[in-house]
Amino acid sequence: MRHLFEVIAAGCRQLAPSATVEAARVGLGLPDALTAPSAWPTGVQLAPALSPYDPTPAG
Repeated sequence: MRHLFEVIAAGCRQLAPSATVEAARVGLGLPDALTAPSAWPTGVQLAPALSPYDPTPAG
């Protein structure tokens, strides 16, 4: 789980405004930081970044 948080935080650092990154880093409103429309450029989705961690079996 910690690795997943680090992957998400790394994505936030690259794409989000610094205030959003700070909120995610200290655990303040992490879901809001990830889902806020202003946090992501048009067309960027979180789901593809998480797909390697999908627990559902293929096929």
